[in-house]
Amino acid sequence: MDVTALIVSMVMTAILPALVSSHVPFDDMEPQGDSPVILRTPNSYKADVGDRVMLECAVENLENHKVIWRKAIDPNPLTVGHESFYEDDRVVSKHIPKKNQWNLVIKRVRLTDNGLYECQVSSRLRHLRHHVLLEVKDIKVTGDAYVEQNGRIYLICNATGLEHPPDDLDWFLDGNKLPSSDDGRVNIRKDVSLTSRTIVSSLEIKNAEHSDTGNYVCRTSNMQIENLMVTVLNGDTSNVKRGTLPGDNEKPENKKPDRQIGALPDGGSPTYRRTNTGGHSGSSHDSGSYCRLLVTNLLVLVVSHIYWLFPS
Repeated sequence: MDVTALIVSMVMTAILPALVSSHVPFDDMEPQGDSPVILRTPNSYKADVGDRVMLECAVENLENHKVIWRKAIDPNPLTVGHESFYEDDRVVSKHIPKKNQWNLVIKRVRLTDNGLYECQVSSRLRHLRHHVLLEVKDIKVTGDAYVEQNGRIYLICNATGLEHPPDDLDWFLDGNKLPSSDDGRVNIRKDVSLTSRTIVSSLEIKNAEHSDTGNYVCRTSNMQIENLMVTVLNGDTSNVKRGTLPGDNEKPENKKPDRQIGALPDGGSPTYRRTNTGGHSGSSHDSGSYCRLLVTNLLVLVVSHIYWLFPS
């Protein structure tokens, strides 16, 4: 082997690892001094169709740089700084100086807004990017939250897909899957519309019982989920009407008769006895009083007649 080649080989073997370990690509260099820094903010949001959602992005030391929002699959920006490049006013940028935030606000959320978004600083530094996932669902459950015992539970679940209807839809009660029953008490129906990209399912439970109380969940095959809490009320209970007393609604045969004043506990009638004074009976007392009054009147009459015959 040539001596020169041997020397070069030994030198490269010695210094190559040091050169590789000390080399850092420009795109991955850490910011120095007052370079922009992206702060930690939520990276996942959920919204229903029609909602208003705000995706957060906080940057320190922004200085002359600008914050750019775009959808990860689209190279075209949605906003650059304060300017919006979206087709309408649904998507705008909102600056909150106190929090160093440049947030993306989406109004009247649509299914097409679902996906991964990227907030980046106008720089060649790749780490100055923040990815946010927005999950948009278009699913609703409607029905009565309170049902009388032996009444009917009837719920409807309506779910829409992005490009086509969800393949399937299932019902759950407190985490347990609900199938249609052979006796017809539980009945589940499904209808699909390719035009509106919608699947609609109805859940009917006849002769509702207390055991049917619980959290009803509707879940599509693309994992859209919505729930409704249903309570079965006791149908035997009745409220006392205003202006009535407890027992007023009792049946006549069960209602106790009102107790009259003076009535005895056994229902009999009381016997009354007059109490006399002076030890005489009532009839003797009345006769004696009458006689004394008559005698007194006669005496007055006789004395008056004598004074008339023999005046002084």
